[in-house]
Amino acid sequence: MSTQFSPKGLDAWLTILDDSFLPVMPVTAKVLGQLLKDEGVSLHDVGTLIEQDPVMTVHLLREVNRVFAKKAAGTLTNVQHCLSLLGLDRARILLKRFKTIKGDPQSGRDMAYMRAIMQSLHAAAQARAWNAVRHQASPEHVYLSTLMAGVPMWCLWRFAYKEMKIIDTFQKRERVPAVDAERAVLGCTREELVLALAKRWHFPENIINAMDGSKLPSRRYLAAAVKIGLADKKPVLPNKDETGRIVNLPSFPAALANWLAEEASIDWYSRQTYRCLAIIGAYLGVTQDEAWAVIRDAALATSRRFPIPGVLTPGASLIFPLLPPQKRRIRLDSLPELVGRLKEGESITTITRTPSRTSSRTGVAKMDVSDISGPRRKATSPVASMATASPIPDAEAGVPGFKSVVKRRVFERYVKRLIGEVGYFSAEHEVIRSTADVLFDVTELQRVVIGLVDKKAGKLRGYYAIGCEASPQLEKFSVDLKTPSFFNQLLRKPQAVWVSPEREAEVAGLVPGEFKQAAQSDEYIVMPVFNSKGAFGIVYADKAINAGGDLSEAELKICRTIANATSKHLIQMAKKTKTGKEG
Repeated sequence: MSTQFSPKGLDAWLTILDDSFLPVMPVTAKVLGQLLKDEGVSLHDVGTLIEQDPVMTVHLLREVNRVFAKKAAGTLTNVQHCLSLLGLDRARILLKRFKTIKGDPQSGRDMAYMRAIMQSLHAAAQARAWNAVRHQASPEHVYLSTLMAGVPMWCLWRFAYKEMKIIDTFQKRERVPAVDAERAVLGCTREELVLALAKRWHFPENIINAMDGSKLPSRRYLAAAVKIGLADKKPVLPNKDETGRIVNLPSFPAALANWLAEEASIDWYSRQTYRCLAIIGAYLGVTQDEAWAVIRDAALATSRRFPIPGVLTPGASLIFPLLPPQKRRIRLDSLPELVGRLKEGESITTITRTPSRTSSRTGVAKMDVSDISGPRRKATSPVASMATASPIPDAEAGVPGFKSVVKRRVFERYVKRLIGEVGYFSAEHEVIRSTADVLFDVTELQRVVIGLVDKKAGKLRGYYAIGCEASPQLEKFSVDLKTPSFFNQLLRKPQAVWVSPEREAEVAGLVPGEFKQAAQSDEYIVMPVFNSKGAFGIVYADKAINAGGDLSEAELKICRTIANATSKHLIQMAKKTKTGKEG
């Protein structure tokens, strides 16, 4: 039985994160290493390369601000200037300390770290793009300030990954407010921690102010800004809030951009994102359509410029539909015990699960996900528009197996794309990940796991998982294919197998014991996926550990359909590639 968890607290986390050194991107590190071998290399060339890597940029600025912040009045955010202050010899010593990140797609820690970097790059790109609409004194200064405001979060995801993952689970899956989740897991809020870390690193004042909620406009002012942004054709924000605090400071766009990037990483079409868009429109002094055009273009430009492997880009998230709202499912007094259970790898699903993910919900606006030109909304508040919208039909309205009629249409469009648009995806792994995402999104299945065949090692290994935050063993499962088992039989031909207690006699002796232990589920569906070379991997789906909810024939049919369509797409991809080479 797990004991009540005791969080480390602000001082302990501050020491841990301050002593840590963030890894840099491997490509830039390799080029920099070759450049530094040249004794005649110029500071300008080194600075130009460092500017291309956000982590290298942060390390340089952090070091220079440690040494020279007091002398330079805390305004050191220009890479070339910082490098000239440090000098080439001291820069060489710093640059040799850089360690590269492996970027392993199977490492949740690596992926979370790079997602945090992508979020900051998106925020910085947004702040820079706004200069075309509202002139800022120093766009590059605002860009770097916005980027550096996200650095403490990079540290948290890199060096406190397990804790951040638990917070993420509480927020997104259990709907626990951020402050409650952070205090239960860390012993302090993230705002308190990042602010303390930024001060210890001698970040410039405008960056620290962008992180400090007490230095930003009041909530009352921001609420008024939402109304102004949504209702006025030419919105104009007052320069001061009701307390007399000046709003038009360099820290305000940096805070706004990071807020937008954080909300957009969760859902571009959420109520929170709409509010943020309204405030940005009011800040820029343009209509919502004009603001959306600038914001959308910046997101797409970031996606094209920084295609980090294995990380979903801001532009890709634009196509996903509005998610239904969910209520908080965990009481505040039970958080310490549940944090302890999650730290020990236990599941909390049986405690927090609601009767159904498809319980009747009204007031959720319909949205055509085929059009990403921008949210089509009238100049009214998001709350009012959602209250008057027609409810999405639920899963009981003649669409067995699907969450709703809308989700069935999403599924049908995806299957049609797999079969008819061979050039849509650029890589096999992109196809299989997209298949898992769609299957999880449109059905009531709680966990979807992709396993890929490693022919050299003779293994079937977990590659990509959704809904497995509390099931790390399933997410990283490994099965030996050299030993005859259920999976050897499964990978011989296209099929979809439904394993359940009623059918246990047929496969009891074939399912490997280590896989049973990893899954901890008596009922699941598993189907193979093939490419031109044979068995490519498997798709596993269930309704979570002891979640109570039986699988259905409709869900079996959905799984079979999407697996077969995925195999056809992978095979056709190989044929098209071969034809292109021959041509």
